[in-house]
Amino acid sequence: YWACRERVAVMDLSALRKFEVLGPDAEALLQATLTRDIRRLARGQVVYSAMCTDTGGVIDDCTVLRLGDNNFRFIGGDPYDGIWLRTQAERLGLRQVWIKDSSDHMHNLALQGPSSRDLLAELIWTPPGQPA
Repeated sequence: YWACRERVAVMDLSALRKFEVLGPDAEALLQATLTRDIRRLARGQVVYSAMCTDTGGVIDDCTVLRLGDNNFRFIGGDPYDGIWLRTQAERLGLRQVWIKDSSDHMHNLALQGPSSRDLLAELIWTPPGQPA
């Protein structure tokens, strides 16, 4: 904890559940079920958000990455997240969205902390002009 807060830490976050949210109704589903404005999310951008019930109760927190116009990656802590998203798609009449669990095919190592960019700069070359 203190290494991450004060310096840098590597964490295995592979236990988090990953779902591909795909199709013409993908954005509409995430817009309706998350607290962030998914419509403003640019391709390649990630945001932190929360899944909430209609009355504001928190189901889970998550991160969402827009990979394309109709292609998102949802990362949350509970296998139920995918089931809940499918249920909401049905409830909302969104028939052109598919939620695929990719947790077993995708692992997640996180490098976090205030010194994380410094460590990466020592390990990975970044072309001039590209944001680090």
